[in-house]
Amino acid sequence: MSKLIKATVDWREFTLDLPIEIREKRTQSLYSALRQSSDVETVSRIPDPNVPDGSMGAAWLTDLLLTEVIPGNFGSIFNFVRQRLPGTPINLKLEVDGNVVVIENVRPQDFNSTLDKVTQTVRELSGK
Repeated sequence: MSKLIKATVDWREFTLDLPIEIREKRTQSLYSALRQSSDVETVSRIPDPNVPDGSMGAAWLTDLLLTEVIPGNFGSIFNFVRQRLPGTPINLKLEVDGNVVVIENVRPQDFNSTLDKVTQTVRELSGK
């Protein structure tokens, strides 16, 4: 089996001006869509580390998802996220076998050129 790429998709700092309800709805929508994608091995939400003591249930961070993707599928996932977060810059953190690359502030107008660079980075990280 191919090595999986852990890709953290983070758009928190770019949506702070939106109400929390809208941010949560966007996060849930992207989470559900990624779970249904055959290109994604796993997708998960990140628990909020600042949940008050005594609260019931888990709280999740908004605007942040962790995925595991087969290297050859990363380009389609990157485009998938771009389509569902139109106009929103993102930060990416890619990890394969302990090698980590962080790509910050990917603006919508730079997605295509960034995709080429990210795809090359994914190939290098995965040894393919």
